Order: sequence, then structure tokens, then C-alpha cells
Amino acid sequence: MKQTERLFIAAELPENMVRTLKHTAHSLGLRGKARLSRPENYHVTLAFLGETELAHAEQIERAVSRAVENVPPVSAALSGLGYFGKKNDAVLWCGLAGAQPLIALAERIRKNLGQAGIWFDGKPVRPHITLARRADLTGISLEGASPAPAAGILSNITLFESVREAGRLVYRPLRRFYLKDV
Repeated sequence: MKQTERLFIAAELPENMVRTLKHTAHSLGLRGKARLSRPENYHVTLAFLGETELAHAEQIERAVSRAVENVPPVSAALSGLGYFGKKNDAVLWCGLAGAQPLIALAERIRKNLGQAGIWFDGKPVRPHITLARRADLTGISLEGASPAPAAGILSNITLFESVREAGRLVYRPLRRFYLKDV
């Protein structure tokens, strides 16, 4: 019986932003040159927990629940495109304008996780949405590249489990936490 789950905490995106990102990813002509992220998997990671013991689920939920208290929904907009890694083996991403409240929320979540003794990846929070992995961007200029304008309200913070089903990566929501106007 499985005793761990691969977990992460993320902000879900409104449907209009997902549609715009899907169009942007496909318009770059990367088919066959990248592993495109599935649109239903688009999100903004706030804390990556990796393989986590199921026994810690309640502590994680409590840490996130406390972090989102009195935090209003976040208004954000898609911004420029960029990549991590080497141009011929890159992670292609889209940035977010107005993401400072998400950074502050991620720091609250991480502080609470740390106080609960829960491990998380300590890399700095850089709010982005991954559009593709293993992308060969050779010959593609991202200078000044940006998706079509799309803005929205991010109001769901979700604890996700990452699993493989039929060879595909699927992010299953385990628990949603709702940001509310205060």
C-alpha cells in the first residue's frame, strides 16, 4: 500500500487564462520539439512538497488553512514568456503580473509548513505557469514575446497530488482552500 504521495500547493487559474495559455503554447509551433503541459495541469506553484507521508496530510491542510485566513483573492494578468535551463532543453513558462500577493501567500504557507516540520523545496518563489518541458527553443525568439492579454482573479489555493495515469501526468486536487474578500 502506498504510504506517500507526491504533493504540491498551487493557485488554480481561471478558465479565460487557461484558454489563452493553451493558444499561446500551441502558437509557438513546438509540437514535436517539446513536452507541452496539458491545459488542465496549468497552475502557479506556491510550495512543492515532493514525496510526502500520508500521515502529514492533516498538518499540511492546517498549515495552508491558517495561511489563507484573511487573504483576499488575487488579481493577476498573464505577462511575458521565458524559460529556465538551456535553450535546447528548456522549461518554457509564462509569467504573471500582479503576483506579489501570491509571493507573500507562498511565504506564509512555507513558514507554516516549516513550523509543522513539513519538508518543502526552498527554491525562491517565482510565480509562473509551465507551458512546456524539454522544449527545444533553438531558433525561437522569446524577446518581447507575450501571450494575448488575459487577466483574472485567483481565488483557489489547492493541495494537489501528482500521479501518472496511462502514462500521463495528472494533478488531482486533494483539498481546496478559498481566498475570501475581507
